[in-house]
Amino acid sequence: MTQLIKQLKEAQQALEACVQQTLDAQEKLQQEVQMLQSIPGIGPVVSLQLVAGTGSLSRFSSSAALVCFVGMDVRMRQSGKHEAGRHLSKVGHAALRKAAYQAAVAASRSKSCLGCFIGR
Repeated sequence: MTQLIKQLKEAQQALEACVQQTLDAQEKLQQEVQMLQSIPGIGPVVSLQLVAGTGSLSRFSSSAALVCFVGMDVRMRQSGKHEAGRHLSKVGHAALRKAAYQAAVAASRSKSCLGCFIGR
C-alpha cells in the first residue's frame, strides 16, 4: 500500500509539472487561470478545469453565454396554464457545472466580501 501511495504521489507531481509547463508555454491560458484564481472560491484545480473545459474564456461573447454552456441557466417549464417552476437547464458540461458549484460553496464559506454577501 505504501508503494502504491508513493507511485500515485509521483504521478501527481509529474502531472502538475506537465500542466505548469503547458501554462508556461501559453501565456494567454496562464493569464486566464490567474484571473479566475482571483475570484474567491476558485483555486488552481477549478481554474484549470474551467479553462480546459471551455478552451478559452474569450470565446464566449458574454457571461450569459458561458452560463448557458455550463448548463447553469434557469429555465421554466410551462404548458398552457400550468407552470412547474424554475430549475437549472443542466444542458451543458456537467463537470464544469460541478466545478462551478464547488467554487460557489467554497466562496460562500469564505470570509471574503462575496462570502459575506451570500451569507446575508
